[in-house]
Order: sequence, then structure tokens, then C-alpha cells
Amino acid sequence: IHSWHSLKDSAQTMKSLVARCGELGARGIVLTHHGTLTGFKEFVDTVDKYNEKNNTNMKAIPGCEVYFEEDDDVTKRKHLVLIPTDKVGFRALCKIVTASNARLDSRKYPRVNIHLLMKYAGPGTSGHGHIIASSACMQGVLCMVLRENDYINKQLAGAKTKINMLTSPND
Repeated sequence: IHSWHSLKDSAQTMKSLVARCGELGARGIVLTHHGTLTGFKEFVDTVDKYNEKNNTNMKAIPGCEVYFEEDDDVTKRKHLVLIPTDKVGFRALCKIVTASNARLDSRKYPRVNIHLLMKYAGPGTSGHGHIIASSACMQGVLCMVLRENDYINKQLAGAKTKINMLTSPND
């Protein structure tokens, strides 16, 4: 879930988010802001206060919905949810998110690529086996594979229209 720290994606405050999850009987909440880990301390503190007040044991689980894009990618950036399974995974996730900020796209979105994932969570690294990766939404890595043909076909149609305009200027 996202809170107001995921700009343009949620206006939900931590307090309202945690309260609603408590009303629904959630035993844990995975907070996955877009491209950032900001708000995690506020999230943990809010869950701790909720647990004290309501005598519950809800878990605050950090995560991040990173933007995945290779430098030579012809399609849009994709979303990938990364959830650490423990402190080792959280440290690796922090390194991935921090490094992604050195790979900003033209709109200033931080991007993760396979190199960063392998560097901090691949085989032989301390983070290996300590992060769960999941496709996210309609912009998720798995969904985008299915949607890639549509995207490429639209790009081709646009290019054909431009070519036709160049070859038939009277139309």
C-alpha cells in the first residue's frame, strides 16, 4: 500500500492508513512507496502506537515499488515491488534505492536496472535470498511484458502516419 509519501498516487496519512488496516483485521502492512523509502520511520512509529493503544501486534513491513528500466529500453519504465524479509534484506533494499537515485530518467524518476538488483541482491551478495520481488500493478514488470506488443504497435502506427504525411503532403 502507499501513503502520501507516494506523490500523485495516494493522499492517505499514516494514521488513517494504519487505522483502516486495523479495522480490517490486518496482521501486517507492507508499505511500498514509489521509488523511495521515505516515511518508513513514521510508518513504524504509527503502527507501534496503534498496537499499544489497541493491544494488537500488527507488523510494519517496509518495501519499495521501484521503477525498473534498462538504459536501452524502448518501452516505458516498469514497476517492481521489492520487500525485504529481514534486516539484511532491508539494508540491501536501502542500497538499491539509494543507487537508483544516480539513474534518474528525463522526468527525474529514480530507476533500477538488472545491474543494481544483481549488485545488491544477486547470487553471492549479502542481500541474496533476503528480498522478495513481485510484479506490481498494470505498470508491473510482468504485466508490461504482455502490454509491450500494444505499445510497440502504437509506436509503429505513429511512425507510419508520419511517413505517410511526408510522402503525401497534400493530404
